[in-house]
Amino acid sequence: MELLNFLIDPTVIVDEKGNFLAVNDAIVNLTGVSKNALIGINFTELNIFTPETKALLLENLRKRMQGLHVEPYEISLIDMEGKTRYFELKAKKITYAGQPADVVILRDITRRKENLRRLKEYAERMEELVNEKVKQIRESEEKYRELINKMNDTVWVIGLDGKFIDVNDAAVRVLGYSRDELLRMGPADIDTSLSEAQILALIRSMPADHIKVFETTHRTKDGKIIPVEISSSLITYQGKQAVLSIARDITDRKKMEEAVKRERDLLEAVTENVGAGLGIISRDYRILWVNKYLRQYNPGCEGKICYSTFNHLTAVCPDCGVRKIFEEGVILDRHEYAFTGIDGKPKWAELIATPIKDEKGNVIAALELVVDITEKKQLQSKLREYSEKLEHLVAARTGQLREAQARLLKTERLAAIGELAAMVGHDLRNPLTSIMGASYYLKTKYSAELGAKGKEMLEAIEKAIRYSNKIINDLLEYSRDLKLECTETNPKIILQDALSLIEVPAKMHVVDATSARLKFKVDKEKMCEVFARIIQNAVDAMPNGGTLTVKSRKVNGKLEIIFKDTGSGMSKETLSKLEGGVPLFTTKARGMGFGLPICRRIVEAHGGKIRVKSALKKGTVVTVSIPVKPKTGRKMKTQLIAKQDAGALVLSSV
Repeated sequence: MELLNFLIDPTVIVDEKGNFLAVNDAIVNLTGVSKNALIGINFTELNIFTPETKALLLENLRKRMQGLHVEPYEISLIDMEGKTRYFELKAKKITYAGQPADVVILRDITRRKENLRRLKEYAERMEELVNEKVKQIRESEEKYRELINKMNDTVWVIGLDGKFIDVNDAAVRVLGYSRDELLRMGPADIDTSLSEAQILALIRSMPADHIKVFETTHRTKDGKIIPVEISSSLITYQGKQAVLSIARDITDRKKMEEAVKRERDLLEAVTENVGAGLGIISRDYRILWVNKYLRQYNPGCEGKICYSTFNHLTAVCPDCGVRKIFEEGVILDRHEYAFTGIDGKPKWAELIATPIKDEKGNVIAALELVVDITEKKQLQSKLREYSEKLEHLVAARTGQLREAQARLLKTERLAAIGELAAMVGHDLRNPLTSIMGASYYLKTKYSAELGAKGKEMLEAIEKAIRYSNKIINDLLEYSRDLKLECTETNPKIILQDALSLIEVPAKMHVVDATSARLKFKVDKEKMCEVFARIIQNAVDAMPNGGTLTVKSRKVNGKLEIIFKDTGSGMSKETLSKLEGGVPLFTTKARGMGFGLPICRRIVEAHGGKIRVKSALKKGTVVTVSIPVKPKTGRKMKTQLIAKQDAGALVLSSV
């Protein structure tokens, strides 16, 4: 992928087994293996990874392929030069070329870890030195003097009266006075910038909790003027308060600042209105100059330490390009940097550092260019969001296609079963008719010879034939075309016709609360079958007797016929299965569960609906809703198919 080459960090795309699918130029530079050689091989085949690292990479790859979240983690490897390098690994599960994959970005943190190690060692060493020096100072004044005499910078102890109490060897060497001469003098005798009154004011206002730093100039015994940086703090010396001052010769820095100032004046005229930041940083990381672009973000930053001014750190930034210029001698460094703009919004910049040299070729400062890449980053973020959204859409659509395919396969299978069932039903009627005829012949011709037991057996045969014929009729009802012949009638007439078909037990009471004034157009024969089946279900639900109330009403252009019984009712589980959860569901000991599907088919052919409400021990309510004026000429061609989204075996009408 060409986009990978825009990433500075080594980046790869691997499949779920760890085989490389795509790599960028940075990974080629890291491994020393060409792109063509890398594509297709497994990362475990690379010698740059230790066995422990390979195991860690494989484990985290497996987790991401399982959909688990893996936080960024660190790994180590051996580069082409045999050096150990450390990387922070970030990875994300993606789809690449239609298969699960992992995009992996390696950010080099070797220098950061080395800096942290050095900083830790330096801090530990400094702590050891400070503890040792403090101990030495407390134990012996001679040891204290030995300590300060080893320092290259001039050190002296000043009393509150403004006179030197003690000085080190460097002070004698730099200033040219003997120790005895210096001990008869004070800072006012060598300082050319501050008066005696100003020096006394500084001494007496010296804070007790931190070091005071300022610049001034000193005159040596032979009249040479030396620019110095003074670091002073309040101490206790020989039981009395005093000021410890360290003066560092900054002659070289001042020369460099002068050289930089000349270049700065030249640059200032050119860069003041450039739409990018420019700054010059000294070797001790002071900001010597910035253009207008950077001054608007941090006014008054010139002369301050860069890392504490812009990043509020106490040490050089881990990935500082200026440090690489000074310490590693690189001729160009570029990296990205995130910060908060003056408007409080997050921003990104690309920092490009290059050395500034004097006439002898010595690096005296660094020039840093700051380019705003916020818009680029925002576009990249939007691109990532769009890519992730597209992946989700593709995944969702793939799932829908799979479900549709499964529904189609099931539909075709059940349609074939339905056609086969219809043919079997037709073929079964002929032998059933023969059996019924034979039974009738035996019963009439040989009635006397059969006896009571024989007659009982013939009755059982005829009963079984009638039940089998009912099943065949129900099955054929599912298979044949349904054509409605609608005429105007009312629910009371249809209810009376349905009741004439049902043997209502004496213990069951039917309340006819339907209205003969409510007219609607239906196929009377088929709607009578619907009413009869619902009434028969109510009879079966009240074996010990009860009441079935049938009402009718007109609601929003539809006629509703409500059948309410006082039977045993149904559980929520049974009701959910009955309404479509399970194909041809029934709770009866006999039967195939055709009743409600046939009723639904007829009612829906009229453009209506059937609703069932029930609760255990509270009875059941079946509501048949039919449009008063249905569309005429409806012809229902049905097949036994599966309606996948309902999860039940129902009839699909054409």
